[in-house]
Amino acid sequence: MIKRGISAIILLSVVLAIAHFISLQALVCLAAVILFAEIFHFSIIKQKLPLAFQVVFALTYVALASSLAFQLQANSKIASYLPVAIITAFWASGTFCLLKPSWLKQASLAKVNSIMSFATLALFYSLWPFFLVYQTLETPAGPLWAWGLVGICIVTDTFAYLAGKFFGKTSLGFLSPLSPNKTLVGALGGSFFGLLTTMGLLFYLAPDAPIFAWLLAGLVPFTAQAGDLLASLWKRAFDCKDASPLIPGHGGIFDRLDSFCFTYPLWYVIYQICLQNNL
Repeated sequence: MIKRGISAIILLSVVLAIAHFISLQALVCLAAVILFAEIFHFSIIKQKLPLAFQVVFALTYVALASSLAFQLQANSKIASYLPVAIITAFWASGTFCLLKPSWLKQASLAKVNSIMSFATLALFYSLWPFFLVYQTLETPAGPLWAWGLVGICIVTDTFAYLAGKFFGKTSLGFLSPLSPNKTLVGALGGSFFGLLTTMGLLFYLAPDAPIFAWLLAGLVPFTAQAGDLLASLWKRAFDCKDASPLIPGHGGIFDRLDSFCFTYPLWYVIYQICLQNNL
């Protein structure tokens, strides 16, 4: 627990230093690249997929990131079609690499389809939330909204951990195989304090927000915990406890941002609702 605390303080110091002395946009880009590198390592390289597929996967990530950056600058319909074309090309080239006779002897067509589906999900997971964050930061109130969700995820995760550690005895039932150490009391504690934080933050940022925004905001802490569980499922599928040893006691950037990445699309919708109502 002491190691986790020290690591958290060091990480927070580094994050704030980059945000202050460079820019929030640089921080977002750095986090996206590190998260992708961790996913690439534990789900592609460690699984010993063909080298050609690894190269195609990495190049697709670069192409997708470039197309999203172009979309931010150009803001045209043509730019919005680029990701679709890139993913289509990825499926064609990636499937070709996996269908090589030397590797197909060890895999079925169903497994090839499963790998391609997962790889596509990995590409979007490591890019789309950060693209939305980058868009949010382009508006005056954007940084407050982005940091706000970071705070909500930290509160939810911290109180889920504390409530589970000191009061948790009952497991999550049918969800316990995803994360055996998580408890029902921990989940309820994290959700309760996460909900209080979410409502308080929304009241501060947009007190006159439409009722629909308030209802969606009520889902945020639960979505954050769902993101944590799905990340656990993802890692267990690849027999991986932590995405990387980058942050001692915490794992990697993937382990720290699982809730944030899964929840930000919902938070972005709430933000857009308030933005369109001039709040």
